[in-house]
Amino acid sequence: MKAEYSNLFNSLKSLNVDTDGTISRFMGNEDIYVKFLAGYPAEDRMPPIYEALDSKDTDNLIMRVHKLKGVSGNLGMNTVYTRSEDAIKLLRAGIYDGVKEIITEIEADYRKICDAIKENTP
Repeated sequence: MKAEYSNLFNSLKSLNVDTDGTISRFMGNEDIYVKFLAGYPAEDRMPPIYEALDSKDTDNLIMRVHKLKGVSGNLGMNTVYTRSEDAIKLLRAGIYDGVKEIITEIEADYRKICDAIKENTP
C-alpha cells in the first residue's frame, strides 16, 4: 500500500469497505481505485432515492437504489451494497414495510463513507 493512501484505506476498512479485494479487482492499481473513490461523493445519490420513496415511485426507487448498489459494490462498500440489495428485494416483492428504515441505514453508511473519502483522499 502506498503510504499516501494509508489513512484513506484504513478509514474505509473501519467502515467495512473491502479495499484489498477491490484493489485486487483493479489489477492492483491503487491510483485508479482512489480516482474512482474520489468521485463517489461527488454526486449525492440520496435525495433522489428519498424523492422516489416519498412519492412511492417504486420503479424509480428500485432503479436508483440499484444504481447505488452497483457503484458501491464495485468499490467494495459491502454494507451499502448489502443493505441496498435488501431494499431492492423488498421492493420487487411489493413490500414497502421496512424499506424506509433500510434506506435510512444505507444513508448513514453512505455518509460515513463519503466523509471518510473527503477527509482522507490525498
